[in-house]
Amino acid sequence: MLRKKRTGNRLEPIVPFNYMWVGTCFHHAVCAVLPYFGVDHKQFLLANYEFFGDGLTFRRMLDRTSEQIFDDLGLRLEDACFDGPESVMEYIDAGVPVIAGMDCYYIRHRTDTFGKTHANHFLLIFGYERRKKRFLTIDHGYVNSPIFYEMPLAFSVFREGNAAFAEYFG
Repeated sequence: MLRKKRTGNRLEPIVPFNYMWVGTCFHHAVCAVLPYFGVDHKQFLLANYEFFGDGLTFRRMLDRTSEQIFDDLGLRLEDACFDGPESVMEYIDAGVPVIAGMDCYYIRHRTDTFGKTHANHFLLIFGYERRKKRFLTIDHGYVNSPIFYEMPLAFSVFREGNAAFAEYFG
């Protein structure tokens, strides 16, 4: 089991989840953060399925909520409203990574949507650099891209994108 730690204002070990496409940006963020809590991503991925007899026959359990799945894994999913970068930094300082809702219209590295269209999105925040006024995030570069990267996100972009997410999609 990996041990979670903090190096400065960065939570480790948190790395992009690029083994396979898992459906949504939210699910990719969850799979990237699970090892930090000592949970194998396979437990999360298989939590929506029920297996029978030989172990090869299964069906999807559509009535399970994310909260139920997290509870089964010994984790808590918490909805939080962020007043800005400072409130996210409080979570990071407490050793808690943040999966934040964003409106892609404001995310500069999302060239397919930046300044063009409003789209709901989730990205993982696992650290920050206060002097550079930016978060350390895991995100992908365009809608349905299967490859996720570590990339910085300016506090000002977070403030705009998160507020618009709450307004349009919250």
